[in-house]
Amino acid sequence: MVSKLEKIIYNLYFCYIPIIAIALVASVKLVQMTPTKCLFDSLSRECLFYRLDFKLIYHPLNIVNLILVIYTALYIYYNVILKQDVVGKTVKRIFSKTVKIYQLKNKRKQLSILLFCYCAALLLSYCRFSVTLWKII
Repeated sequence: MVSKLEKIIYNLYFCYIPIIAIALVASVKLVQMTPTKCLFDSLSRECLFYRLDFKLIYHPLNIVNLILVIYTALYIYYNVILKQDVVGKTVKRIFSKTVKIYQLKNKRKQLSILLFCYCAALLLSYCRFSVTLWKII
């Protein structure tokens, strides 16, 4: 059971789907928080006498959203298209060392450790976004 799940988790294309989903949700939420309603829906009642101002494109939340999308694209490009697979290699190494050190025979414990390693590696590899954002600002 664990070997089939390992193959799914270590799959290069399946591994990075959570990062894409989280970035997509965050991007949509950022777009909803920005004041761009009158930019896209100029026929609504409150925007009828609104002067179309493209300076809203330079709103800080729009810039953060753009950086998030670009960073996610570069992250996926580096890990999937160039096949560097940082997360998969890290999870394989940590999981094999953990199973060898603690001599785990129980499939449930192996499965829980594998999923924990996978989630932790994904989150840690992507949390560099805040450092990148700080360097850009």
